[in-house]
Amino acid sequence: MKFSAIAVIALLAAIVVAVPAPIPGDIAVPGKPSDCPKFKHLCNDPRWKALMKQQCAHTCGH
Repeated sequence: MKFSAIAVIALLAAIVVAVPAPIPGDIAVPGKPSDCPKFKHLCNDPRWKALMKQQCAHTCGH
């Protein structure tokens, strides 16, 4: 099967748009958005603060 250059470019563009950009400084599974914003309320919880600082530095403001 042959693909035209335009079809290949359109397919690649669709893939790039569909994959969310990572949040710099937050760790996430490759190709998935970070869960850090969802758990921002734990940034100052003494039980979670060290882990959140390590895994979600950007979201927690570190």
